[in-house]
Amino acid sequence: MCLCAQRRELERVRSTGAGGASSSRGAGGSPSLLEAQLTGAVLRAEEAQRHLEERERDLRLTTEQAMDLQGQRDQLQG
Repeated sequence: MCLCAQRRELERVRSTGAGGASSSRGAGGSPSLLEAQLTGAVLRAEEAQRHLEERERDLRLTTEQAMDLQGQRDQLQG
């Protein structure tokens, strides 16, 4: 589930109120417990996304450095 969908689901759960309480209990938990679990899942997903973005930046930088070194090597060998 993408972060956008998780956020929409979190907002839906938050806005459900008493009307959704009985269906939530039938699903095995109270609305506040489900909301807390969903909030936790969203926070973990956001943290994972930030981590992946950091790794992507690191990999791009490393690739650029490797290409620079290859270019220098080629000039010296040329």
